[in-house]
Amino acid sequence: MPLTQRLLSLAQTLQFGWFVGHVSLLLCAMRYGLSWISFNTSSKMAIFTYRTAFISAAATYGIVVYKAYRARMRSGKIQQQGLMALAGDENVQYLGK
Repeated sequence: MPLTQRLLSLAQTLQFGWFVGHVSLLLCAMRYGLSWISFNTSSKMAIFTYRTAFISAAATYGIVVYKAYRARMRSGKIQQQGLMALAGDENVQYLGK
């Protein structure tokens, strides 16, 4: 396959979404940290980076929860254990916070 086609197929995976979410979370956290150090956390850029970091964290946890749920569905454990087992998963609890 050509390189562009391989990159397009990679960009459509959940793993790539997880990676992009983590990279944007790290970059936004560093940028917000600079705003925090300079006591300028009420600027529009600081607010934007804080919100973007929050959304990135929620998206990456959402991907992890979805993949865990999908793995449990495939193994048939979700019907046996019920939704309480899913609610007991620490990633679901972190996503809810």
